[in-house]
Amino acid sequence: GFRAADGMVTVFFKTKTMKHEAECQGTVISDEVVECFTPVVSQTIGKELENKLKRPTEECEVRLQIGRRDPTTTVTSYTYYLNTLPETSLCYGPGLLEEGEAGVETRFIIQARNVLNNYRRSG
Repeated sequence: GFRAADGMVTVFFKTKTMKHEAECQGTVISDEVVECFTPVVSQTIGKELENKLKRPTEECEVRLQIGRRDPTTTVTSYTYYLNTLPETSLCYGPGLLEEGEAGVETRFIIQARNVLNNYRRSG
């Protein structure tokens, strides 16, 4: 597990074509979970996304490196999306009604769209 290893955790994001990459620092939460903020990729992976009008997503391989050890041989995937535009997105549901109470659980739905007017599928 990750908790048994000492050192900082570096999280690497690489596009499937291996043309672009980004990295950030992660935090070990448990033996199975490492948490991180996705790195800003507007000048790397994001540029590749803007050029893909038919498929405005980029799936990346994610690997971890603890301290000076080699990166992990196993990978997981993460998908980057173009930024959401508020002007083309829609929110609705009871959680947005004026009658709602603070401290009471409620819900609402966000239909988010990007600059190409495509719906977001996650995030």
